[in-house]
Amino acid sequence: MKEIEVKVIDIDKKEIEKRLRKLKAKKTFDGLSCSICYKIPKKTKNKTHLRLRKEGKSYFITFKSPISDKKVKIKRELEVNVDDFEVMNKIFNEIGVKTDFLFKKYRISYELGKAKIELDKYPGIPWFLEIEAPNINSIYNAAKKLGIGKNELKPWGFKQIKEYYKK
Repeated sequence: MKEIEVKVIDIDKKEIEKRLRKLKAKKTFDGLSCSICYKIPKKTKNKTHLRLRKEGKSYFITFKSPISDKKVKIKRELEVNVDDFEVMNKIFNEIGVKTDFLFKKYRISYELGKAKIELDKYPGIPWFLEIEAPNINSIYNAAKKLGIGKNELKPWGFKQIKEYYKK
C-alpha cells in the first residue's frame, strides 16, 4: 500500500476542529499516541522505518519506505494490527531489533470523505495537521474544504517539523 500525506503547520486548532464539525467529519481517535521506532539494519536502511504504535486500545506495526516527496510525501507502507504492544516490543528486542527512539504525541483523528485528518501535538511544538488520502487530488480536496491553500501543504515528515521549530 501507499501512504500519501502532507503536513500543515501553524494551524489554528480550534478553527480546524470547528470546520471539521461543520463538515460532519467523523472523529475516530482522541488521545495519546505512543510509538517505539526501531533501528533498521544497514542493508535496508535507506530512510525506511519500523514502528510499533499504541493509540488507545489499538496497537499496530508499521514499516515504511520512501517513494517520493515532491508535492506530497509518498511512502510504501505495510501495516498490521497486533494484540499485545508489550509482547510485540519484547519479540522485536529478543530477535535483535533494538529500539532507536520513543515518542509520544497527542493526536486527534478524523475521517473526511476519503481523507484522514489528524491534528498532532508533540511536547514543545505547536499543533499541526496531517492530511492523508489515497491520492493527491483527494488531499487537495480535503485541504480546500478546510480552507487550506495548496501552498500551505508540506511534504514533510516529523524531522522537518522539528527542524522548522528548531526542537
